[in-house]
Amino acid sequence: MTWSLEPSGTYTVASLWRFIDETILPKTPVGAWQWNNLVPGKVNILAWCVCYRRLPTRVNLKNIGIRSLTSCPLCNIVEESESHLLTKCQFSQEVWRSVQKWWYMLPLLFGSLNEMLQCRNLAPGSDNLHQIQEAVVLIYIWVIWKFRNDRIHSNTIKSFKTLANEVQVHWFLMGEFGILGDVPNYSRRAFGVSLFHRVDIC
Repeated sequence: MTWSLEPSGTYTVASLWRFIDETILPKTPVGAWQWNNLVPGKVNILAWCVCYRRLPTRVNLKNIGIRSLTSCPLCNIVEESESHLLTKCQFSQEVWRSVQKWWYMLPLLFGSLNEMLQCRNLAPGSDNLHQIQEAVVLIYIWVIWKFRNDRIHSNTIKSFKTLANEVQVHWFLMGEFGILGDVPNYSRRAFGVSLFHRVDIC
């Protein structure tokens, strides 16, 4: 018996997810979501929720009838939508600017949430490098969302530099655990991150 969704005939989780995305799930504003196997499943699931605008942001909660504050918990200025939280919020933008100084091959700022989610297509180089650079963006999304929740539920306070360091550390630990495989040398230069900033990846 062979697996018809892969040319090699071998079953892969990625091919099954791709089939579900392309044939069963409704299309998103950026097309079907492509699973990135360089990051943990929970990060992919979070990105899928962002892509389909299913995050429980304060605006989305208001839209389904849940009464709560609507202001962004990071800047307290604008209503919290996925687009604002990840690309427009002044605090999140500062986090991303710090990340971009480290991983300079991505845009200084994303003009929209769709542009962020399409970063795989914006990056120069090979398909492998596209996936690597997308992984940096997905880790950034994970770090921002986790901090947003900690801010709401535990009143956690962190600087944008601390969060940018967390993005780098998560990326570094993926390399340490062998998840990244054969990363090009010019990408490995980006692993210049201090392990004194090591954080809980779980």
